[in-house]
Amino acid sequence: MSSYHISEGINLTGTFKTSSGTLVDPGPVVLWIREPDGTETDYAYDTEVSKVSTGLYRMKFNPTQSGLHVYWFTSVGGSPECIEYERFYVVPDP
Repeated sequence: MSSYHISEGINLTGTFKTSSGTLVDPGPVVLWIREPDGTETDYAYDTEVSKVSTGLYRMKFNPTQSGLHVYWFTSVGGSPECIEYERFYVVPDP
């Protein structure tokens, strides 16, 4: 599991592939982040989430809490869905 300092910006990425492994753009993309206090926040494509290339999306996240964070990208009403949960840990600045 990766760890970062609370003052670091973190690039979160998600990929969308067909069942045969081909990268594809799904329906509207949403990134969800669960912070250590249990708060879940969604970030939408074209506002906070950007498309890097076909099937690859990214957002720079600036954490405000230390502890375990979980994130996942989904496709709202689209296919395929990318629901691979990723985790990272944020530590206070020294």
